[in-house]
Amino acid sequence: MDLKQKIVGSVINSGWVPDEIGYQRTSSLAIIKLVLTKLQSDRRFITLVQKGYQSGNSILVDFDQTRLMIDKPVDWPEGSTKAMVVYRDDARLWNHFRVRVTATTHDTIYTDFPRELYQLQRRDHYRVDLPRTSIISFVHKNNLHQGFCVQDLSASGILIYRKKKDLLAVNDVISQITIKIPADEPQIGDPEAEGTIIKVSKAEVVRTFRNPRVHVFFFGIKFMLANKEEEIMLRYVRQRELELLRR
Repeated sequence: MDLKQKIVGSVINSGWVPDEIGYQRTSSLAIIKLVLTKLQSDRRFITLVQKGYQSGNSILVDFDQTRLMIDKPVDWPEGSTKAMVVYRDDARLWNHFRVRVTATTHDTIYTDFPRELYQLQRRDHYRVDLPRTSIISFVHKNNLHQGFCVQDLSASGILIYRKKKDLLAVNDVISQITIKIPADEPQIGDPEAEGTIIKVSKAEVVRTFRNPRVHVFFFGIKFMLANKEEEIMLRYVRQRELELLRR
């Protein structure tokens, strides 16, 4: 690594502040300029997101001290006044920043200069909340168990709960797991209107605790994922993360 790379790395790593939901954020002008420069020079794909809309691949065409110039997607909703720019960095982590749209032409979107940048810290363990009526079923000691609710999900595990007394213990293995996740806002004619079903062959109980205030038992489950299962889980978690960010 040459001196210039070391200086750039030092600047990028020194201006981040962690938050409570798995992201780190920065308002450092130096870092934001470095990131934008890399996005432009690498022609890295970005995605424009707002409620009810997600673009295909776009690129940052240019920027200056006050504005960004972004290649306009063909399906860009005219009249839009704001957007979130989402992309993956060299470590394949999600990053995003929010901008206000100031003008558009037939091929370019002009926005103000971003003031904050967010980066996901933990790719595999970042947890996303699921719709409240999500449920899970599984086999434990040759018995099928249903009626467990889901608190949140990551690519490596799931937190489930129920009001009945304790059933699972730490180190217990469960199998034939089915997670049923309803659609948040089902639309008529939408092939995914009935939601998503994710299946996992095997998992292990790694944590149990009781919330005395609401008299609910919680169970932290760690997945033992096959390669295909891991691919499906990662894809869903990333998709769900983008859905939550759009709101």
